[in-house]
Amino acid sequence: MTLRLTEIHPGTVHLPIALLPAALAMDALGVATGSRGMVQAGRLLVGAAFGSALLAGATGALAQGAAKVEEGEPRALLTTHRTLNLALTVMLAGMAAHRAGHRWPGGGYFAAGLAALGAMGYSAYLGGRMSYEHGIGVAKAGGLRETAEIGRDGAGTVLAAAARAVERALRESVREVARGSLLPALLPGERAARASRAARLGRARA
Repeated sequence: MTLRLTEIHPGTVHLPIALLPAALAMDALGVATGSRGMVQAGRLLVGAAFGSALLAGATGALAQGAAKVEEGEPRALLTTHRTLNLALTVMLAGMAAHRAGHRWPGGGYFAAGLAALGAMGYSAYLGGRMSYEHGIGVAKAGGLRETAEIGRDGAGTVLAAAARAVERALRESVREVARGSLLPALLPGERAARASRAARLGRARA
């Protein structure tokens, strides 16, 4: 039984997806019933949601760095997915910090939580499109640059592949942020600019 590094990310993303709604539900029930036990559970769960978002982000960097991503819509989906998830992680950090300092959650906390849920759902949808529509990260679709499998390859090989994947992901991310590309799947103007850059690059290579 082996496990590719790129296959870890789809499993870890379910943690914040499950923990954030649970945290909000516990807090809402606690406020509605006056239960200190429930709001304490909500405080612990939102902290766990933030921690799991960090884990999902780390495994996402591994997946991005190992995946082949074409310019155009595939790259736009990935960039938007990454930007939304970074923003969500920051939001969860703020929510966890707020709950650490307040025994009872307020209206602003719930508003932020609902906004985070909406962004999280859309980001998950983009992740599904990346895999099912474009085959990003799918080995049989030719969507991987390289593979290293836990259980088949040695620890040194796996760690080296992970380091290369993270380094590529960080380099790509910095380059895209420097170009001002943050939410190309949502902003038509940014999509057009990306398409123009890709066309110029293709002409230069020709």
